[in-house]
Amino acid sequence: LPTLPGAFLIMMIAEAALELRPDLKITAFEDAAFRRFVRLRKDGPTKLRLNASIVSETGESTLIRVQAVSDFTHKSGQVLQKDVVQTEMSVRMGPALHRARALSANGSSRSKGRVLSDPYVMQGSPVHLNGPFRTLTNIVVGERNRSAEYRLTEKSRIGSGGLGFL
Repeated sequence: LPTLPGAFLIMMIAEAALELRPDLKITAFEDAAFRRFVRLRKDGPTKLRLNASIVSETGESTLIRVQAVSDFTHKSGQVLQKDVVQTEMSVRMGPALHRARALSANGSSRSKGRVLSDPYVMQGSPVHLNGPFRTLTNIVVGERNRSAEYRLTEKSRIGSGGLGFL
């Protein structure tokens, strides 16, 4: 069955957080839980609702929890279970982005780590993302921390005439 890629869900969640605090920048995604596959329906649009709420807010940081929910329906259209959480995560936001330390020419930095490519855009990957889903670069994984640059481009933003999501 066709399902919605997780990267697309992250993009939707990011936009929901930005609607609550459009003057802030996303600095991190935390506590992500992909609970169910979001099935793309053949008989009409896939209906997802995004519930976003502010968990905490200071002058330095705002934490917003976003849930993507939908109703579980029978083929007849009868709702069998309402507001089933499909995906949820926290979005940390702040007034400015704090860039990770730049890597030196030999690939090391003060916080040691291994530079990786995004596995989901590599040829031969069992899950291959392209186009608007190519958003991660400079992925560094170390013993104590991980970092990557996530850039949402205008081309990748959800438009009102998009894929039929609510």
